[in-house]
Amino acid sequence: MRVFKFSSVGLIGLLVNEFMLWFFTDSVGLFYLVSSIIASIISIISNFIINDKWTFRERRSGNIFKRLVKYCSISAVTALIIVSVLYILTDFLGIYYLISNIFGVFVAFYWSYSSNIRWTWPVKLGEIRKLQNKNPNVSVIIPASNKDSVKGFVEGVSSVLEENNIDNDIMVVDDENSSVLKGFSDVRGDVVGVIHPFHSPEAIPELIKPIMNNESDLVIGSRYAEGSELNCSFGERISYRFKSLLARGLTNVKDPLPGFFFFNKNLIKGVYLDSGCYSPGLEVLVRGKYGNAREVPYSINCEQDMSNRSSIFRYFKNLIKLYWYRINE
Repeated sequence: MRVFKFSSVGLIGLLVNEFMLWFFTDSVGLFYLVSSIIASIISIISNFIINDKWTFRERRSGNIFKRLVKYCSISAVTALIIVSVLYILTDFLGIYYLISNIFGVFVAFYWSYSSNIRWTWPVKLGEIRKLQNKNPNVSVIIPASNKDSVKGFVEGVSSVLEENNIDNDIMVVDDENSSVLKGFSDVRGDVVGVIHPFHSPEAIPELIKPIMNNESDLVIGSRYAEGSELNCSFGERISYRFKSLLARGLTNVKDPLPGFFFFNKNLIKGVYLDSGCYSPGLEVLVRGKYGNAREVPYSINCEQDMSNRSSIFRYFKNLIKLYWYRINE
């Protein structure tokens, strides 16, 4: 498993780092912080070579020197973290410098791994999954706690699709993520979308068009695309940003928790989606097999947006599952 490979390389790097720190401090006579910088540089280069040739062998793409620059950039911050922790623990807490160094390495591990799997050796996306049907059907799933209360909204969605000559079917499901995921498999459309009743049906054609034209596999009405408007309180903005930041190691999409999105149904064919997930959109983004995801600007009113309001602990639990999936992908 990749996580154990990466950990093994990290252990080798730790041993190299410890030996070089001892050598340059006790044998050469350098100040221990200077020795730490030299030891970190040596261990960084050795770790890159092993990870590139072994841990992430199948993810290698492009120029090795570009990967090295990315790795070294991340590692520069990693080295700063190690040196900072080393200094704080040694000079302020009086801990023996070799022990302090071990703590510094472990603190920096999470930063290094999460950054490298996202930037240096990202998951290779496939080609765009072209629609085979020349007149594809679009299935729209509408989550609602009370189906009778969204009849007018359903009519609005149907009207927009018919005005644009789009063959469609609409399914209203319970406002539960498990019901939305079940809907993905039950609908007949070549293109599948989710829209909550507080969103605007008039925006649907803009999200569908790139998929129908085989320009993208997945299109999101994004809170953070250029031109979007987020009509929220300061606290709600912080909450959205915080949740998005936690998921940045999983996807490059700026808004990883969309409540309004469409995708080519083929990208989830044979893919396991967790019925206990926090966000169906995040599940599709992480587990779906797509070549391109696009974000289009969309204005959202947080007072109306009731998606992704589940417990933050549920979100953390789901993130752990998704990071574990991504680590072992």
